[in-house]
Amino acid sequence: MTKSFFYKCNVIDFGCADGVFLPSLSKYFNHVTAIEILPNHLQIAKKLVEQTKLNNVDPICNENLSTKQIKSKTQTKKYQLMYLLETIEHVGVKGQLTKSRINFLHDLFSLLEDNGTIILSMPKMVGLTFLLQRCGLALLNIDRKPISTKNLLKSGLFNNTDELEKNWESNGHLGFNHEKLEKALYNDFRVIKKKHLLFQVVYMIRKK
Repeated sequence: MTKSFFYKCNVIDFGCADGVFLPSLSKYFNHVTAIEILPNHLQIAKKLVEQTKLNNVDPICNENLSTKQIKSKTQTKKYQLMYLLETIEHVGVKGQLTKSRINFLHDLFSLLEDNGTIILSMPKMVGLTFLLQRCGLALLNIDRKPISTKNLLKSGLFNNTDELEKNWESNGHLGFNHEKLEKALYNDFRVIKKKHLLFQVVYMIRKK
């Protein structure tokens, strides 16, 4: 989806976690700013950067930082592209989850040039794919946050997460509804590309 950007611009990996994506970004982009809110994850990313000599990668911890403060730390360079991978489901305000996530995306665009692009991926947490995923995890005896049969069927068959949203927590996925967020994306942004993976959906978006 971003091949046309290779070797041409600077990029931000927002929510870089332990840095698993950084070697690839370092290879294909001029400069990479890696932003992570959890200090322990960022420490791992920093060690990765140091040990693999990713000289064009700059890790930043954004714990307790506003978007404006992040921008002040990155303003020496211009960024045309941002990756926001498996992150937005951990962002939100209870009672207005979709609206707060859209506001978050608008804030992130302020870190990019006017024609900037965000690559957004999010897990499929409703629909038959989600139902299949939960059944597979149960069969393999892999622990996941418990969900009642009623809510599993409501979210899996009817895309209804109303009850789950009341108990959504930022460190988990339950209560995230990618279908609701997608509708809001199309209202507020230009969706340039969309790609379905098995358990995720990926969008290329720009400001209207």
